[in-house]
Amino acid sequence: MESNPLTHPVVLPVSVTVGIATSKQCGVKPIPCAQLRGFAGCAGRRRSSSRSGSLLSGQRAGCLQSSCRREREIEQRLGWERRMSVFLYFILPVVGGYALSSVYLLRNPHVLHRKKRTAFYCTHISHRGGGGEKIESTMEAFTHAVEQGTQMLEMDCHLTRDGHVVVSHDENLLRQTGHDADISSLNLQDLPLYKESLEVTFYEGRYSSGADRKFALLEDVFRKFPEMPVSVEIKENNHQLIEKVSDLVRRYNREEITVWASVKSGILEECRRTNGSMPYSFSGSRGVLVLLLFYSGLLPFVPLGESLLQFYLPRIINRTYIPEEGILRNKLVISLLEKVTMRKSLFKHLSARGIQVHLFVCNKDDDIKAAFEVGATGVMSDYPTLLSSYLCRNPRPRAATTEENPGAL
Repeated sequence: MESNPLTHPVVLPVSVTVGIATSKQCGVKPIPCAQLRGFAGCAGRRRSSSRSGSLLSGQRAGCLQSSCRREREIEQRLGWERRMSVFLYFILPVVGGYALSSVYLLRNPHVLHRKKRTAFYCTHISHRGGGGEKIESTMEAFTHAVEQGTQMLEMDCHLTRDGHVVVSHDENLLRQTGHDADISSLNLQDLPLYKESLEVTFYEGRYSSGADRKFALLEDVFRKFPEMPVSVEIKENNHQLIEKVSDLVRRYNREEITVWASVKSGILEECRRTNGSMPYSFSGSRGVLVLLLFYSGLLPFVPLGESLLQFYLPRIINRTYIPEEGILRNKLVISLLEKVTMRKSLFKHLSARGIQVHLFVCNKDDDIKAAFEVGATGVMSDYPTLLSSYLCRNPRPRAATTEENPGAL
């Protein structure tokens, strides 16, 4: 006789048995075994379905990650393309327009700037009055330079203890006289004489001499050469000295033909505050700024108040002029300095704006030639006779072609 599966006793777990017993005690109808088996089968199917669902979820997650990765790659590509579009359509035209404008205005500065009209134009400048042919900064030297046809006298000034403006390159007198004393510590009548023979600073091994060994007064220079342009360099920030120089310039009505000069910006600013009617040259820091503006392309857009640029011709360094600074004795440094500073297009631009470019100190024909070839409008020399001879053999047009047509560069 076959057993009925529906009536066959089922061995249940203790928890289920306890649950049935409890249900009987509570009056709850017990659940048949078949239903229990059905519940167990459903639970198994749910677990199997859950495992299948987990597998499908993993597959979907992998697809989503791959899709997100592709979307990120597309977004990155689109972002790069957008940046390139911005560069091509906006930045590149702006940069190109700026570069073209800068080049055009560098060659045609009169478009933005009115050309300066100074009362003098100097091709021949005598450094310290021509200290290679006569003792520097003496009245004899100045007179000799003027007789040789110089167009400007360059000099430095200091103040004696009793308030006289003396023409002298050095404040301390050791190099010039052999006496270790400062001009500011002596009265005019106590100043010693120059040495009988004085080495030329910018031509090592060469010496000058002359009958006049007395220090000159600035007032004597103004009185003897009333129409001669003079560049006065102030080396110390001495307000009394600057005031006295300015007073002498006004007294002799020389404001248009006397130039303030100083390497230090602070001193030059004080000079300009004292007398703003005088033309002035670039200080050292302003000269560096002009170079930076030139190389950045900004120079044609920037107004300049200076009337003169006076700068070393680098090729003379370590040849005729031996500097004390160790760094300037390095040939590589000098070569780099020459390449960076001696830019013909820069000098032409300044000249076209009415700013004269004087290179110094040129004591050989080759150096004079090099200075003019690189675009200098004037040359400063310790040898006025040498410079006059060179200019006679190689005449320079007055104010060059840019005087009549500033755009013709």
